[in-house]
Amino acid sequence: MGTIVLIRVGSALLPDGRVDEIRPALIVIAVGPHFLPFAAAFHTPMFTVLGSLMFVMGTVGLALGWWWTDNAAAGSPDRT
Repeated sequence: MGTIVLIRVGSALLPDGRVDEIRPALIVIAVGPHFLPFAAAFHTPMFTVLGSLMFVMGTVGLALGWWWTDNAAAGSPDRT
């Protein structure tokens, strides 16, 4: 439920006209933390690394896509 709320609210806050280009990075930010409970439940540190890396990569992609170029966002197609 929190993921859907984060994606909906985050999408509403994204700059107009660029939502489709940088929304994939927002989705990666929302989905990454889902892996953290698996690390504790299955005693597998790989899920901690995976969830943390997804969160960091999404955050970097969103920041670059917001302030620099849309193509920097994670998963954004190259429009050249």
